[in-house]
Amino acid sequence: MKYFLLVTAVIFTLFEVSAKDQPALDAELVKLIEENKQTELQDFLKKKKQSVGAKNTALRLAVEKNRIKIAFMLIRDGANPRIKDENGITSLMIAAIKNYPGMASMLMKMNGDSRIKDNKGNTALIHSVRENNMEVFNVLYNFKPSESWCKEVIGEALFIALKLDRIEMAKILIKRLALIKQISRNNSNEIKEIKKIQGKALYIALKSKHIEIAKLLIEQDADLEYSSYWDGTPLMLASARGYMDIVKLLIEKGANVNAKKYEDTPLVMASAKGHMDIAKFLIEKGAEVNSAVYPQNPMLHMGTIEYMIRRIILNEAEKNETVRECGALVSACGRGDFDLVKLLLEKGANANSRGMYDTAMFYVDKEHRSEEDCIKLMKLLIEYGADVNARGKHGDTVLLRALRGKRFAVSKFLLKNGASVFVYNGAKRDSVIGYLIKYAFEKFVDFVKWKIGYYSETLKTKNSLSF
Repeated sequence: MKYFLLVTAVIFTLFEVSAKDQPALDAELVKLIEENKQTELQDFLKKKKQSVGAKNTALRLAVEKNRIKIAFMLIRDGANPRIKDENGITSLMIAAIKNYPGMASMLMKMNGDSRIKDNKGNTALIHSVRENNMEVFNVLYNFKPSESWCKEVIGEALFIALKLDRIEMAKILIKRLALIKQISRNNSNEIKEIKKIQGKALYIALKSKHIEIAKLLIEQDADLEYSSYWDGTPLMLASARGYMDIVKLLIEKGANVNAKKYEDTPLVMASAKGHMDIAKFLIEKGAEVNSAVYPQNPMLHMGTIEYMIRRIILNEAEKNETVRECGALVSACGRGDFDLVKLLLEKGANANSRGMYDTAMFYVDKEHRSEEDCIKLMKLLIEYGADVNARGKHGDTVLLRALRGKRFAVSKFLLKNGASVFVYNGAKRDSVIGYLIKYAFEKFVDFVKWKIGYYSETLKTKNSLSF
């Protein structure tokens, strides 16, 4: 066991030693490399034996200066092309960064290994993509050994190419992935992994606005249900961005029209961004209008103390606490999109749908929106059964919020449509009756002031005429 550990340590030292630990080069050796004197260098190496560390350092210098024959000579003499520096950079990576295709080709033939990653996870192929070095990219891409056909290496390079707008490189890498998938057609696990890589590439392409690349990946049977942390599936992202052609193509290829990320769906995303055409198309293709599931009581959301008491201590059934609602309607109300709100309601949207805490009616009355537009939307919601007395966060009603914001036209409309005056907010310590008395008193005071001013002006006029 001791001998095994000793041998392992020696091998590790030889192959993974960092360049920062290697000895300084002989000044004469440095001069011969810089001046590209191959014959003299060969004689020098025969006369003065160099350590493995010195040879490795000399190799890196030769690669940086693009001295291909000298680099080849040093590797034949024992230098290791896989050695990393303190940043994890290998000789092949240096060739990729500096765009030395001839050097890269030689290093690959001498077992440079394109799968090695630096400290940031970049391979030589990724470095060529980052630096937009097409010549060395073609060398690394077309090399025959198995590492150039590794799906992980190709996938990582593809992601970077899409993010940095290297379109031609991306197209080449996509073709390679398709070819690897074709070769692996009898291996279901391999196919699944490749489709997952293509699915992530599809998401990045849509995120980076590369529509043609996205179409190419969809046609190559990428994983259409790949889900990102923020944007969900490709269909959800395309719906949010307004990419109608992509939405149609995704659904045609079998994408789930009711895919969910938290409480968001493609329909909710389209509605939130005001893409009426996409929302209508999704509904026609079977999108569920009432897809969100929230507690009936807005104060009973998961994580609140009352929710935990009822679920854990009282052991109440969760099925009795939930109701199916339309997140798309809430989003459309928040945008003030009358046509989309009308469409969703006509298709069966729940007029009392909630957005986490508040019903759709609460999202209509916004400070930046005219009271006339708010009343128009509220009237539509009421026609489809919206409850004007629904409670929102902290026990508010729409009327109480309208009065608090001095939205008198909205308040008058709500009162005419049955809004209750017996509403009190414990958190803000205000009430509907309180605001009504306050505003009535203010109007009375204004009236009295006007009357006093009127009589004062009248008396002044009379006095001036008497003289």
